[in-house]
Amino acid sequence: MSNLNLAKLDEVLAGIENQVKELRAYIQGDLTTKPSEAVTAEPELALEDVRKYLAELSRDGHTAQVKQLLNKYSANKLSEVKPSDYRALLKDAEAIRNGSN
Repeated sequence: MSNLNLAKLDEVLAGIENQVKELRAYIQGDLTTKPSEAVTAEPELALEDVRKYLAELSRDGHTAQVKQLLNKYSANKLSEVKPSDYRALLKDAEAIRNGSN
């Protein structure tokens, strides 16, 4: 996994940990107000973040699998993938890198 993805994952995990602490405190009666109802949003992924990861994957010999992934998201090229699908696409790409696909 690239350093960029690890940094984003760390941010997401920190947000989740804060939500859990807040919820525990509320359940135990330590907070007078409800925990924030908005779940910490995952940081947005930019097209360039996804492009960089897929390029690395392709250079590692997974070009055909990258093309299959794009097809899975109804695209012939990355710019045709919906931004809302970037996170799922990266998850699938990580599975390829880890040998799950």
